[in-house]
Amino acid sequence: MPKRTAIEGVLDGDSGEAADNGRWSIVFDLKPWRKTNDEWQKKGIRVEIPPTKSGRLRNPDWRGGEIVRVSVGKIIKTGTNSYSYWFAIGAPPVRRLPESVRKEIASPPKPKKIVDRVLGTLKPEENFGWYSTWRTKRYEVTIEVDDFAKRAACEAAVAKGRVAIVAAEKRLSELGDAIAAKLVPIYNKGWRDGGPELTAAALKKSLAFASIGVEPSGAVNVILHCGKWFTDHAVQARISARGKISDIGLA
Repeated sequence: MPKRTAIEGVLDGDSGEAADNGRWSIVFDLKPWRKTNDEWQKKGIRVEIPPTKSGRLRNPDWRGGEIVRVSVGKIIKTGTNSYSYWFAIGAPPVRRLPESVRKEIASPPKPKKIVDRVLGTLKPEENFGWYSTWRTKRYEVTIEVDDFAKRAACEAAVAKGRVAIVAAEKRLSELGDAIAAKLVPIYNKGWRDGGPELTAAALKKSLAFASIGVEPSGAVNVILHCGKWFTDHAVQARISARGKISDIGLA
């Protein structure tokens, strides 16, 4: 049987129901939350309780602000680059906790800025789950972190992210070659509208970084301006942790 963990937290909104192939589950969000007797987490967690063998569970109509405890399986991080959250499959019963627990939910201290020897001062942006700064006032760079409360881990993530950012900056010409190979034929076939043909050299010359974002895995997502080409679109690409360029397209 998979190892289970007890978590507790404050309901971030009322509980609800969700259907998947005719199977109804109870779904609710906790924020803040913690593993029992562990540190409180500010990034929310979504808990889904699937129906039991005996059938559909009745939505207990838990209300936002209530404090509950539930047993869950593996806790994973999910979502998108710009918005991520924790997720776990739970199992009944879900127990309401007394109001006295609320006194333990002290607001964790606000994360502080991190000063890096290359990137300069990075500010925490808790809503997005990353630290950010501007490179030579021309484009933004972001470095995702798992938990703002763990200062040492955040500093290590910034140091690792700095290496990935500098490496990506040095690969602008290589990125340009890959982007041109993918997008020049697309432009000339469907975007030219009677104008001059786009060449690889012209597209490469127009490219300039708009943003660079580093994921916890070490993968890098880049957005590049491309001048007058493709109207008001920018170009995006991804560099894997192993350095492979992929996912080239318009942003």
